[in-house]
Amino acid sequence: MELKKGNVPLVGPEIEKLDLVNRAESCAITLQKLVHHLEAIRITEYLEMLEKPKKIIINNFLAGIARGLGMAVGASVIFAITIEMLRRFVLFNMFGLGSFMAEFMKIIDAQK
Repeated sequence: MELKKGNVPLVGPEIEKLDLVNRAESCAITLQKLVHHLEAIRITEYLEMLEKPKKIIINNFLAGIARGLGMAVGASVIFAITIEMLRRFVLFNMFGLGSFMAEFMKIIDAQK
């Protein structure tokens, strides 16, 4: 295959120049793809956080507080629902478990 520029065939150094241009364009396209992928995974934000360990500590501390409060609130809600269900079992004497639940509730109330 013969390379031509217009109607004039390219030879020697002109082919090398054209090859270098093609390689440069290929590298530019590859570099643009790489930049796009790095922006997509937010690598700059990660590198900024690594440069500022104080920010990491603060973020992790706040996340820990949020998790702790979430667990405390969630456990309280579940415990309250469980206690209410047990009281209703006692009130309605369901499934013959009323007397057992009454004893259990007395033990819980005695611990308060």
